[in-house]
Amino acid sequence: MTAPNDDIVTHLPITLRPDPARVVIKPFEPAEAPPGFDTKDSPRAQRIVERILSLEAPDLTGELARVCESLSTRYRSTDDILMRRFDDVNGVIFRHCDIPRDRALLIGAYFSEEYAFE
Repeated sequence: MTAPNDDIVTHLPITLRPDPARVVIKPFEPAEAPPGFDTKDSPRAQRIVERILSLEAPDLTGELARVCESLSTRYRSTDDILMRRFDDVNGVIFRHCDIPRDRALLIGAYFSEEYAFE
């Protein structure tokens, strides 16, 4: 009787890499928590915006740099994409606000998500 093969995975010298051409940025709208889970008075989207608006300048700069650095490897005109998303949601899913561009870009990023076709 032969011993069963304990190795259920075969490792090959192949590395799969994502194709940035097959990834897009699409709108993201956070869902509200089911009744009983959320005790806040304002909608979830409004609370996200309020957290971003309360960030200190160094924290805002660092977070925006991290997001833009990640996205800029896959997209051209990242700032334009994020600003357009901010304009789409400002006053629609949260209260309208007139804010500096850097905060608007970060809000645009938080209300966007990447989608891979494959």
